[in-house]
Amino acid sequence: MTKLKSGADLVLYVDDQGRKQPLLATWLYGLGRAAAFPFDPAQPEAGGWAAWPGYAKLWSQLVRWAIREEAPWETRQAVRFRDGSPFLEVQTFDDIGEGDIQAQIFTGAEHSVSLSLTPVAPRIYRAPLPPLAAGKYALLLTRHAGDRVLGQKRDVLTVDAASDEPGSAELARKLPDLELLREIADDTDGAVNPSIDELLARHGTSRAVLHGLDWLLLPLALLLLLGDMALRMRLEA
Repeated sequence: MTKLKSGADLVLYVDDQGRKQPLLATWLYGLGRAAAFPFDPAQPEAGGWAAWPGYAKLWSQLVRWAIREEAPWETRQAVRFRDGSPFLEVQTFDDIGEGDIQAQIFTGAEHSVSLSLTPVAPRIYRAPLPPLAAGKYALLLTRHAGDRVLGQKRDVLTVDAASDEPGSAELARKLPDLELLREIADDTDGAVNPSIDELLARHGTSRAVLHGLDWLLLPLALLLLLGDMALRMRLEA
């Protein structure tokens, strides 16, 4: 027995003495889509569902409907802290090639901060931020290719207060710390994101390779034994 969520759309239901018991409900939440199907297909009485010709089509269409669509230039941005200093991090979901990204943060009706983001990893761009009070700010991202403007996106940037708790910046990090990895690689004569040629290149070291010879020595020993026996029999005769 289930109850329809307030604001949800009832797609399928079971008629129970005039009452509509929800079987499939959908609703929108922000830019996302959600669906609820309160039924266990593994139950013994679910055999009729699996035999229904539209069973697979129902699930494929429902999943496709619920999947979030991404715009051609979809981004995800956040304010992060390192050593107490804030920086803007923008992640793109497509390769912008040789283009660059400019950010404009509106701190007031007539005031804004312009930033030039630097690529630090594939599809990840960063720029240091001036001190900003915690709150929400209008954000304008502009994608350039030389002097041409390829696209713009407006969004809201949330700035949280920097935490003084030990390790909070590390726990808040969701992406690899490439700067730290490069420092470790330099100290250990390693490399970060090496190419295939660099991985396969030899650096003057030797490597021992062991090959088993039993496949050759065993037949040879047997052949010598038979030869020795045949020679002894001939000499005795």
